[in-house]
Amino acid sequence: MHAVIVCAMCRVLHRLDHLQTTVAAEAVQVTQVVCSAQNVIRRKFVSELKRSMSDVLQVKKDWQQVVVQLTHERSALSLLFVISVARLQ
Repeated sequence: MHAVIVCAMCRVLHRLDHLQTTVAAEAVQVTQVVCSAQNVIRRKFVSELKRSMSDVLQVKKDWQQVVVQLTHERSALSLLFVISVARLQ
């Protein structure tokens, strides 16, 4: 009796082999599609982050250049300050 049950189980498992193979192949395909979609999203995010950081850095550089130009000893602002101090004396 025990051998009959084991043999029946083997037949059932053998019939499920094809289903198991199909499910595994579909799982691999779904995983690849999801990974590809995540990679596209990740690339867009990193690209946007780089652009944003670049914009912030450019604004900082522009402001630093304005400050340097305004505080240079021959700048218009510095000359106005020297003239106003000279008038006070």
